[in-house]
Amino acid sequence: MTDRSVIGPPPTTPTGVRLETLALGQYARGGTREVLREVSLHIAPGQVTAIAGSSGAGKTTLLETLAGIRRPASGRVLHDGADPAALRSALGFVPQDDIIHRELALARTLEYAARLRPS
Repeated sequence: MTDRSVIGPPPTTPTGVRLETLALGQYARGGTREVLREVSLHIAPGQVTAIAGSSGAGKTTLLETLAGIRRPASGRVLHDGADPAALRSALGFVPQDDIIHRELALARTLEYAARLRPS
């Protein structure tokens, strides 16, 4: 018989959704400059992922597309197999720090950002 206190607790299943993109493409607002081309991602539930890049590289465009705020110009985005536009009320992100209020707790900041967003 194995002593569980020695080997640790049983593994847990991470919570969250599986995020996938396939050949995602997107243009800058106005539709003249392609900022995303053939982006494919597979992010597992519970996986921490960072989006980094220089100014104008398409980070915000990518996040808006992943959250279903903008439809992809090409390719597709899926959240557990569903179109994120159908889940928009349950999805969100905090964009660049221009709306982060350092005096508010993170939960209050997210609530504030959600209330600013059109329904």
